[in-house]
Amino acid sequence: MIGGGGGFISQMITTLKNNRKLLSKREPFEKIKTYQVKTPHQDLHFKHISKEELKAFHDMMVHEKKIDTAKRVFILLASVLITALLIFGAVELFL
Repeated sequence: MIGGGGGFISQMITTLKNNRKLLSKREPFEKIKTYQVKTPHQDLHFKHISKEELKAFHDMMVHEKKIDTAKRVFILLASVLITALLIFGAVELFL
């Protein structure tokens, strides 16, 4: 066969040319003037809390994380146990 695969190669060349055309139309983000709008400076106001409130919040978050971790471990162990029982039951059933 003479010229086998010529259609595939021409399709590849056409695709590469089209991709190059798409890339050449792009402009860097910094050159687009509509996104370079300067906003007036606004002061940021943060709430201040005492060290006791911060410690209480931290302790609450640590406690919630422990509970969440325990739940995840329980679900993992339960799913492993159920999967093992199903596999063992299926093996016993078919043997």
